[in-house]
Amino acid sequence: MQNKKETQAIQYNSSLVKSLETQHKVLMSKYKSILEFAEKGNFPELNKSLNGFSQLISDHFRDERELYMYLELIISQSDGTYRNVRAEMKDIALSIHSFINLHTNVPVSEHTLDGFKKDFALLGKELLGRMRHEERHLFKDYSGHRT
Repeated sequence: MQNKKETQAIQYNSSLVKSLETQHKVLMSKYKSILEFAEKGNFPELNKSLNGFSQLISDHFRDERELYMYLELIISQSDGTYRNVRAEMKDIALSIHSFINLHTNVPVSEHTLDGFKKDFALLGKELLGRMRHEERHLFKDYSGHRT
């Protein structure tokens, strides 16, 4: 059940979708550069970039909350669609942060590289899938329901 005060606090942000799309491009660019550093065995740059990626992800998920809150509270699908998608995104965020924390505490090295590349590829696939879903569906829903 939505709180009237919460509903009033959520405003349509005309620049939100464009900002999130830009963030998606920056995130994927950073992701690809990390993969390149891994392929080249450039561990100092890989580990440094991984920390930067962590910050970008945190900022993105923080900004994305505005999208999900608006969809949940303003459009409020009775079947809980937006709440479910938001929960999935939260799970992905936790996976990403756990992965990055692991490799921050135990930096990627020649000994851990193969496992890192395998896990990072899976993480990237999951993240890219979420971004595509957002861009194809949620951004359209958000843009189509201005209040």
